[in-house]
Amino acid sequence: MIKSDMISASGISKSFAKQRVLVDVSFSVASGECIQLLGDNGSGKTTLLRALATLISIDEGSLFIGGHDSQTDKTYIRGKIGFLGHQPLVYSNLTVSENLKFSSSLFQVLNYSKKVPEVLGRVGLSDFKDKRAGMLSHGLMKRVSIARILLQEPEILLLDEPETGLDNQGVSVLQELVKANKSRGGSTIMTTHNPEKARSIADRILILAGGKITPNL
Repeated sequence: MIKSDMISASGISKSFAKQRVLVDVSFSVASGECIQLLGDNGSGKTTLLRALATLISIDEGSLFIGGHDSQTDKTYIRGKIGFLGHQPLVYSNLTVSENLKFSSSLFQVLNYSKKVPEVLGRVGLSDFKDKRAGMLSHGLMKRVSIARILLQEPEILLLDEPETGLDNQGVSVLQELVKANKSRGGSTIMTTHNPEKARSIADRILILAGGKITPNL
């Protein structure tokens, strides 16, 4: 069976203050595929993920997510993407449960009153459900972000060095998230500095250097 491309990038470039960060980047990601994105600091990994998440616009080229143009269909695309960046996307003045209830309304999650406790249990945050997110450690806040993605069940995961700040339990939850997404036919792009860990989970590896995709030797 031929798998369709969930992500298709052709010749995309991005500059900040006249400095080119992404240069003529082209690649595709198929349904059910897990891609590990490798590269040194400053290679453009985070910029690429933020462009894929429609958090920034590209300057040149074309970028389609699930068959939709990232420049014109941002709202639709954001509903299909689970993004985990360096900073957890949580509201510090809300409790853990309130954060997840807000996310449930945003992504129109059905039966959220049942699903929120289930997800809290899966990420090991049941005892923290009434605690304000701003009072949590960075690692626990990241677990809240993982819980938000579990609720959403997106088709595409974009994970920027997701293991940073997580303890062993958090890493296990993250790995389960990636495996579950793959089993549903979803696609994943993860960044990491660890080539060995990348090869253990990835279907394919992409290497960014100086904003360009380089041959994977």
